[in-house]
Amino acid sequence: MIPRLYRSLLFLFLVSHSYLINAQNNLSNNFDICIKNWESLHDQGDYDEAIRQAGKALLSATKLNDKERMAIALNKEATSLIMKPKNIKKNRKIAKEKFERSLFYLEYV
Repeated sequence: MIPRLYRSLLFLFLVSHSYLINAQNNLSNNFDICIKNWESLHDQGDYDEAIRQAGKALLSATKLNDKERMAIALNKEATSLIMKPKNIKKNRKIAKEKFERSLFYLEYV
């Protein structure tokens, strides 16, 4: 038989491992939802809200430490920045920085 202490430790390990998997799944699902929202908002021309959704997707990807998803979110954010009709010069400068950052993340995928 397994001593009580080892059973308790095994139980705690399994519970904590399960919690981490659920947290990762939630962040992954949140990323996917934000990207779908971005697509819809961007297509409708609501670039400010599309940028916010891409930012939320980036936050989820960062928490997952998923560099490919981080690059995707930055790319989406930059794409919407380019389309904004106001502050064109400033937005293009910021978009360029985001595109470059996304390429940096893709180098390490």
